[in-house]
Amino acid sequence: MSNIAVIIPAYQEEENILKLIKSILKHYKNIIVFVIDDSYDYKTSKIVRKVKKRFVYFHRKKKLGRGSAVLQGLKMASKNKKIQYFIEMDADFSHNPKEIKKNIELFKKKK
Repeated sequence: MSNIAVIIPAYQEEENILKLIKSILKHYKNIIVFVIDDSYDYKTSKIVRKVKKRFVYFHRKKKLGRGSAVLQGLKMASKNKKIQYFIEMDADFSHNPKEIKKNIELFKKKK
């Protein structure tokens, strides 16, 4: 599978975020996860420190919104020239990490 960036905007997602990141990284080797956190506290930050590899965390000091968090994640991820695909996922598991491969295959077919 190609190099992929998964952008996760987060706002007070301390219950879900670690489980989601671990699930993504467990199933895919060529993925870097970018979490853009709008939470007013640092609970999410303290939880995600357990993730050491293929992970970027950015805490914003105030809530700027989901859309701008996704854009910020895309800007950060696009600096890595090896990344070929960008996927945005909600931190609440409304997107299943197992679907990433299927989505990438669909993108490849359209090329």
